[in-house]
Amino acid sequence: MLRLILIAGLVTLLSGCVRNVLFYDRASTATDMGGYLKAYVDGLGDVYSSSDIGLFYDQEQSQWLRCAHYPGSCKTKNSELEFYLNNDEAKDWRSLQNKRWSQIAHNILEATHADGSTSDRPIVFLIHGFRVPDATFEYQVAKQRINQLVGADIRPVFVEVHWDGRESGLMGAPNAWVQAQFSGPMVGLRLRYLFNEIDSLHRSRFGRPPVIRVLTHSSGAIVAGSLIGDAGGALPCFSVSRRAGQTPSCGAVYEEFYDKREQRHKPKTGVADYGVPQIPDLRLAMMAAATPSTTFTGAKGTEFEGDGIRTPLAETTLIIGHNNEDIALNKVVGRASLFGDSSLGKTVKAFCSIKKEFGADMDLYLVDMRRQGPRKRRKSHDFTAYLQDNGSKKMIELLFGVTRPHFAHESDFACPL
Repeated sequence: MLRLILIAGLVTLLSGCVRNVLFYDRASTATDMGGYLKAYVDGLGDVYSSSDIGLFYDQEQSQWLRCAHYPGSCKTKNSELEFYLNNDEAKDWRSLQNKRWSQIAHNILEATHADGSTSDRPIVFLIHGFRVPDATFEYQVAKQRINQLVGADIRPVFVEVHWDGRESGLMGAPNAWVQAQFSGPMVGLRLRYLFNEIDSLHRSRFGRPPVIRVLTHSSGAIVAGSLIGDAGGALPCFSVSRRAGQTPSCGAVYEEFYDKREQRHKPKTGVADYGVPQIPDLRLAMMAAATPSTTFTGAKGTEFEGDGIRTPLAETTLIIGHNNEDIALNKVVGRASLFGDSSLGKTVKAFCSIKKEFGADMDLYLVDMRRQGPRKRRKSHDFTAYLQDNGSKKMIELLFGVTRPHFAHESDFACPL
């Protein structure tokens, strides 16, 4: 009875106020002297320039509008408005976006060899979860932790991805999580272009692919799923039938996602696109992965479809953190499947379904990230709590391929045969 009351309470909470995260004053594509970069991404996966402010959701019209095209709705610089409204080039929004992603790719490549070194410094993408209007502190902790464990040996170059995973008060948290599911796959789709541009530039300049690592937290796993494959199987809204002419149930704005979600990039062309990156030795670590296993396995043979991972399996590594006490993964009442599925970071079964699908073809690890101590600490979903936990040591060392004698290169949990 108590659980039913709690679930009813959560349904009520779904009406809580949720806002888009608009990066008005922080958008930048430049590096700083610390050698890391930032990309600010709006609710449909488009990257901000240094002065515009991307998209906003018009509640009255119930649609996404571009601030640059509606000057009365958002603040921006007059010069920026004039450019958008009068420059012929700006009429092709996707072309303009591709140029912005390309500029970030150039900045990243310059940072990896800024000291004149010919060795490949790994490029580390940090991707936060939902309800994070400013991940600056969390990313700082992540960088310090990684540098503490492996930085002296490999000198990573960090790329901070700040995306619109919505913001809300506590009352609106469930609704924010639901809405973030609509942004995450679009952000992952757009990041494909950035990864492919980095790959193309690196191969052209150095004759070899780049070294890329990805660390996510919470709903950042949804972004990652779309980045490395067709994540449509995880979300009914993204899983419309492929019959010709059918409009996506999410709305026409998502048609490009449907068209491109399965495509693989072709590195030999030397041209970036929105296909799934085909980068050798791609490693992805996910803390508190708030998504189902079907994000990565697909849902073949069901109405939800989705093909799952589309990167080269033999050269892809997935590392998943496990904490069955995480309060957010449990949706407070112990139901990871409530209002969408967040079971991958909670259940061994979810991990084992990925292992069953791909275990013979790719490297998969499930790392125990359960904590000792007070109940509040054990249940915390906070990114910094995971980073400071002992389990993060194994996860980060696996992410960077560091060999240490104090742990075996195997999962902390066994799957049934």
